[in-house]
Amino acid sequence: MKAIEFGAYAWQGWKWVFVNFSGKSFSAKDFAEWYSCPDAKEGKAYSDPTNWGSAQALAAGKARWYYIGIDGKGGRVKGEAIIVQKGEIDPKRPKDEK
Repeated sequence: MKAIEFGAYAWQGWKWVFVNFSGKSFSAKDFAEWYSCPDAKEGKAYSDPTNWGSAQALAAGKARWYYIGIDGKGGRVKGEAIIVQKGEIDPKRPKDEK
């Protein structure tokens, strides 16, 4: 599959609200840069080590990430996941290096 678009929504009030900081969906080029995979291979996992978010305070919430791609037969496919944000720091988490 080749990713062609991705983005995020946040649960606000009683609905999902589009929250990409750019105000538009991210592109295949963005995906290749952020996930360090210009020559991505199917079946291999990729991650963005510099992913970030912003808020005035640590808070619980939900986000919905989505990805749209083209499969090997040229069909459009979509994947999405709900991300639950706890609004707390795990006391067992290692401290960040300074």
